Amino acid sequence: MMAYKVVTDEDWEEVWEKIGVGWPVRPGLFVKGNGRFEWHDDEFLRFRMSPTKAPTHSDIQINDHGYERAFRWGVGTRLMVEGRFSAGAEGLTGTAGFGFWNKPFKFWSRRFYNLPRVTWFFAASPKSNMKFTVNAPGDGFKGEMLNVNWWRFALFLLSAPVTVPLMRWDAFYRWFWRWGERALGASEAEIDVDITAWHRYELVWEAERMLYFVDGELVHETPYSIKEKLGFVAWIDNKHAVVTPWGSLAYGKLDVAEEEWMDIRKVVIERMS
Repeated sequence: MMAYKVVTDEDWEEVWEKIGVGWPVRPGLFVKGNGRFEWHDDEFLRFRMSPTKAPTHSDIQINDHGYERAFRWGVGTRLMVEGRFSAGAEGLTGTAGFGFWNKPFKFWSRRFYNLPRVTWFFAASPKSNMKFTVNAPGDGFKGEMLNVNWWRFALFLLSAPVTVPLMRWDAFYRWFWRWGERALGASEAEIDVDITAWHRYELVWEAERMLYFVDGELVHETPYSIKEKLGFVAWIDNKHAVVTPWGSLAYGKLDVAEEEWMDIRKVVIERMS
């Protein structure tokens, strides 16, 4: 039987020292809704999400940027996470993962309008359908990058009344959405791995590309990169979203019937020379 203790702000520093390597600033703990952090067997941190009834938002998260978005990571960064999940993406309720983002939505700030910039390992349940590229599914476990460009996105929106209805025609979608991918700065690939087992996930952030590795094997390489700085985040939540090129849009929270979790036992970050 596994022994664990609930992690609070008081003992978080001690726990982080055992799993975090190379961090100039210790990430903060954030729990919204039903969930908690647990330290198991003096070995790994569990992000536990408890049963939740929508519309309650449950989000168990650590990040190193805080509410003020103090982003510090950019080109020349390498991230390594040893982690596992309670189920495959098809068995999760909402989303989960780890990597870097710009926390794009912050409605009480004058900067709430920031368009998404993310690079991460991302799991989304079948309740979601975030279809950003032609060849990758809208759910599942993926290596994913988004770097939405303002002017390309604006041009795409101007064309939307004509092009979105045509997206339901597969040949047009596959031709035109290559421009959509560029507007979103999107590159992603489904990763075929048992995420309930321990794996070593690595993200290498170079000037012209992002590289995603699982247990030392390259699983995705993007054709472009992100120049702006981002913050580290790791989370599990009960949110879902539907965003498709053919105009399907939905967003909300889902009921969590049973406990779900993500475990992390090592988080290494370094600046490459």
